[in-house]
Amino acid sequence: MAKKGGLKATLARSQQIDKATKQEAEKAKRRKEFEEGKRKSQTQGASKSQKQANKRQKLEHQKLYEKPDESAPLTEEQIRIRRERTIPWDKDDKILLLGEGDFSFALCCKKEKLAANIVATAFDSEEEVKRKYENGSEILKELQTEEKTDDKKDEEEEEDFGEEESDDELKEAVETSSHFDIDATKLANYKMFKNMPNGNKFDAIVFNFPHTGDGIKDQDRNVLRNQQMLHAFFKCAIPLLKNGVEVYDKYQKYKAKHDGNPPKPGTTHYKAAAKPAKAGKNAMAGYSVHGRAPLRTGKVIVTLFDGAPYNLWAIKSLAKDAGFKSVYTGPFDWEVFPNYHHRRTRGMGDTTKKAETRKAKFFVFEVEDGRGIVTKKTENDDASDSE
Repeated sequence: MAKKGGLKATLARSQQIDKATKQEAEKAKRRKEFEEGKRKSQTQGASKSQKQANKRQKLEHQKLYEKPDESAPLTEEQIRIRRERTIPWDKDDKILLLGEGDFSFALCCKKEKLAANIVATAFDSEEEVKRKYENGSEILKELQTEEKTDDKKDEEEEEDFGEEESDDELKEAVETSSHFDIDATKLANYKMFKNMPNGNKFDAIVFNFPHTGDGIKDQDRNVLRNQQMLHAFFKCAIPLLKNGVEVYDKYQKYKAKHDGNPPKPGTTHYKAAAKPAKAGKNAMAGYSVHGRAPLRTGKVIVTLFDGAPYNLWAIKSLAKDAGFKSVYTGPFDWEVFPNYHHRRTRGMGDTTKKAETRKAKFFVFEVEDGRGIVTKKTENDDASDSE
């Protein structure tokens, strides 16, 4: 027979074990509830943050794109922000426009001051432009008319005492010229593009909606002809683009000779940011620094419609084979180019759909030889070869 005291002790130990087990179970339950509550809180917090982000995105979209009605124009603020986000060249750039139809894009760039110096070219002769496009003569006349700024009007009314123009005054002028019978695949053949000093070359060469206009019904042959045209264009565009390394080296040499100080107004290595030069002349042979190192190199910009047959052209592969790298692909926003009318190569008339209702893209390329010091990247960058 077991001792009475021994039985009591066994029962007490059993009760203690049961109590400890229950306490551990209770602690485990509380820990589990705490972890679940924490996860739930984090999920709710993330969900709340996502909702706030979605709300901000929606408000931003409304700010940029919503209008009282479809026919209403964009506000100045909408146009300004959308231009900053979508136009892949800068306002102080010298740009070459190739394949202009009725020159409405060039006129838009001039009126809206989207570049400091615009050299606009067409494959057609001047007579053909006026014949093919009913508004061609009017646009060319307006394009070739020198835009008078308030400063120029004042100069006509009173004597010029030789005061220096401020940067704001200089920004008012946009130098523009128009040229005809220019084949975008044979640019080296033209005197205006031969032996150009680096400072006189282009910050951007823009080829909007290129097409041979051959009217070939067979899609494969049509695609091939346009690929051949684009590849030849890429090849001959390279010598006309500014070389960022060459400009940067000149900038560094100047600083080394002047105790590390950048060029100042009045020196041969300085040119005010928006003071344009006459197209086709060497007035822009100076190396503009705009208050900072001239780190940019020239780029080629091609605009294409979305979808077939344009996505079959494999434009990124063509550019890569010609020596370029893709640095940006983004939307072509029709609404930020007022009064620009896309024209078919053959003349007046639209494609099956109105151009402004069709989605289009900017494809931006830089030379793949290390000339570029700085490449501006955006959230729309797409270095893949998918169209």
